Amino acid sequence: MLITEVRGNLHEQPLPDGTHLETITVPSAQLVKRIQRMRTDHGTEVGLRLPTGAPDL
Repeated sequence: MLITEVRGNLHEQPLPDGTHLETITVPSAQLVKRIQRMRTDHGTEVGLRLPTGAPDL
């Protein structure tokens, strides 16, 4: 899976019932990197590729 944009914040709006949610914890030193490979808490490998000028994570 490739993530190319941040679409929102989970704390700003409720999720619909039955939504499958996986989380990624990003260390503060990694927040400035726009391209990286990570693993969710369920073990799913994801790639992050944010465009230049995207808001900070």
